[in-house]
Amino acid sequence: MDKLQRQFDGEIQILPYAEEKLEKVEDIFARIKKQMDLILPSASETSIPKVINSNKKIWIYKGKLIAKTGTLEVNAENIEAVLNGGEIKYKGLRNKKKKEFEHLNDFNGLQLNHSVLRKNIGEKFQSALSKGMKGYDVDSKYKMPKEDDKVYGRRYINFTISLLYIRAYDLPSISEWVIEVADKKHFYPGYGMENASNTYCYEIMASNDENMGFRDIHKEANKIMQKDLEKVFNITVKKEKRNIKVYVLRKMKGYEKLISKGGEKKMEATAFFINYQNMPFSALVKKIEYCLETGFLIDETGLDINVDLDINVRTYDYKEMKQALKEYGLELTIEEREREVFVIKEI
Repeated sequence: MDKLQRQFDGEIQILPYAEEKLEKVEDIFARIKKQMDLILPSASETSIPKVINSNKKIWIYKGKLIAKTGTLEVNAENIEAVLNGGEIKYKGLRNKKKKEFEHLNDFNGLQLNHSVLRKNIGEKFQSALSKGMKGYDVDSKYKMPKEDDKVYGRRYINFTISLLYIRAYDLPSISEWVIEVADKKHFYPGYGMENASNTYCYEIMASNDENMGFRDIHKEANKIMQKDLEKVFNITVKKEKRNIKVYVLRKMKGYEKLISKGGEKKMEATAFFINYQNMPFSALVKKIEYCLETGFLIDETGLDINVDLDINVRTYDYKEMKQALKEYGLELTIEEREREVFVIKEI
C-alpha cells in the first residue's frame, strides 16, 4: 500500500482503517516508522460508516463510493483505470463462460475436463488432476458430509505442486522440510502461482454411505491424494531423523531484566515489534518461534517466569532479533541438531 501511495502521490490518498483506539494505532505506526520510511497516514475513528466497517477495500472517487473489492484488486492498473474514467478489473473466479469450474461449489460430480489423471477408487472415491487454468486465481472448496447429502469433497484450483503436497500430507511449515528432489524450485513458497502453466487443479469426492466420521474419511482421502501425486510427479514424503539447523535459546548474564514487575497482562506483536508485560516466558518462546517462521526453536533457558519485554525490530530477521534479545540476557543461536523432519524425495 505504501508503494502505491508513493507511485500515485498527489492523485490518490490511501487511508488505513482500524477498529482500535487512536493511541494504540499511533503507537504501532511510531514503532514501524523507526524502522522504515512510511508515508501512509495512521487512521483511527469510531464513527466510520458501517459500509467501511468490513474486510473489503473501499474505493471512493469524486465523493462517491464506486466499489468494494478484495486486496488483489488494489493495484496500479486499477488505480490508473479509475483515474482515467475506466472500470476496475476484478481478479478471481468471475468468468462464467469457463467450462471447467462453472459451479465451484457443486459436488454432484467431478468437474475437471482436461485431466492429467482421472480415476475411480472402488465404489466410493473419485479423483482427478489437471493442469492449471488461465483466468482463475488460486482457490479451494470443501464439502463436508451431511445427513441429507453424504458426499465428501474437496477441490483445489491452480495450486502449485508444493501446495498440493502440503494439503495431501498435512505438512507443517517449510522449516521442517528437507527437500531432496532435483527440481527444488517447485517446493519454494509462491513458485509458479503467477503462471497457470506451473500450477495444477485437483479434486476428490466420496460417497459417505458408511457414515464415517469426517476425520476418518478425510484421512482416507489424503492417502488417495498422496498416491495420485506420487503417480504423476514421482515424489513422496517420509518422516525421517536428520541433522538440521535449528534455533537455540539460552539465558545469559543479565536475564533478570526479563523478570516481570507484575501488573496488567499485555501481549502485542507484529512484524516490527514485540511488547509483552507480565506474560509467561513460554508464551514469549512460542512468539519468537512464530516470528522466525521455524518449527524448531529449542528452549534451553530453564526459565519458568512471567516476563516484561519490549523490543522494536523486524521480528522476522534473525540478526535483529538476536541483538534485541541479547539486551534482555537471552542468547539466540543457530546450531545443528538431530530432529524428525519431513523429507520430500523422488521415488
